[in-house]
Amino acid sequence: MQLTYRGVSYDYNPPTVELASTSSQEHDWRFRNHHNSVTLQPNANLTWRGVKYDNNPTSDDAIKEKSRWLILRRQQKQIDRADSMSLRLAEELGLG
Repeated sequence: MQLTYRGVSYDYNPPTVELASTSSQEHDWRFRNHHNSVTLQPNANLTWRGVKYDNNPTSDDAIKEKSRWLILRRQQKQIDRADSMSLRLAEELGLG
């Protein structure tokens, strides 16, 4: 195939891909799950905008504690929102 890029002509021969024939019982190749390999990052003490952090994975206990705090914070926000709506309703009705 003859191609031109910025006035320079060159020949391009695309690689050919051979597919193995599949039987009717196998899944189509487009629907197979491709698992990405796990890449381990080296331990490093990093700084971003003056804030130091590291890229080490946290322990299971730290993850559980963080998820617990996230759930508690979300529940508190829901309670605060309900209280705010109740106060607004009371003001509109002239009760507050």
